[in-house]
Amino acid sequence: MTGVPLPVGWPAEGPTISNDDTIDFVALERRVKALAKKHRKLRDENATLRESLAKRDRSVRELEEQIRGLNQRRQDTGKRIDELIARIGQLDEQLEAGAARLQGAKG
Repeated sequence: MTGVPLPVGWPAEGPTISNDDTIDFVALERRVKALAKKHRKLRDENATLRESLAKRDRSVRELEEQIRGLNQRRQDTGKRIDELIARIGQLDEQLEAGAARLQGAKG
């Protein structure tokens, strides 16, 4: 037997089993080291991605809080404008009533 097919992504040179059923431990050690290196790389990448995701989550929460605050300010401003418009209407009515009284007193 010249060797065993390699899984996808494994180094091309791997352990082989010879006719006398011995294993090429040097090639096996290279594969184990390559797997350990890939595992460390993926673990580091995972940690980086988790950190990035946590930052993004914090940013989203902050933006949502800002949106809630701005919406509240908008609602408060709308109420205040409505109150001012109502007050202007009352003042207009008072002015018209006062002008009518003046016209009645003159005439």
